[in-house]
Amino acid sequence: PVQPAAATAGGGGGLPATGGRTLGGGTPAMDAAQVPSDPAADDAFWAERAPGPEPAAPAPGVVRLVVRLPDGSRAKPRAFETSTALGTVLAYVHMSGNPLSSAREWKLVQSMPKGELRGLDSPLSGLVDAGSAMLLLDEDC
Repeated sequence: PVQPAAATAGGGGGLPATGGRTLGGGTPAMDAAQVPSDPAADDAFWAERAPGPEPAAPAPGVVRLVVRLPDGSRAKPRAFETSTALGTVLAYVHMSGNPLSSAREWKLVQSMPKGELRGLDSPLSGLVDAGSAMLLLDEDC
């Protein structure tokens, strides 16, 4: 049986590839449907990236996010500093009762103005400014 690649601990760049692409070493990646989910491993992975206290909003350098999940539901809105990494936002989504597999790559998508944020270490400032935003969470396939 095919085993998923281990997720990079400590925010080291990204998650294993999915969607039939090739991993860095030339190893074929598994399709998203084939990636097994391990709730305990997912919890530990996202706990390493847990957000600190919620900053006061509105404030300079702070954005209030509403994250729409792939199933159409929404995570509870929360404020983040625009320097916050994508991995921290994903950890918040996971820890607020919306399980995310750590064996998949995720991205945040904004429709207006159009943009995407990928990579666990990518700051929100690469996609949004201070204020508020609704972003779509999607698998990065």
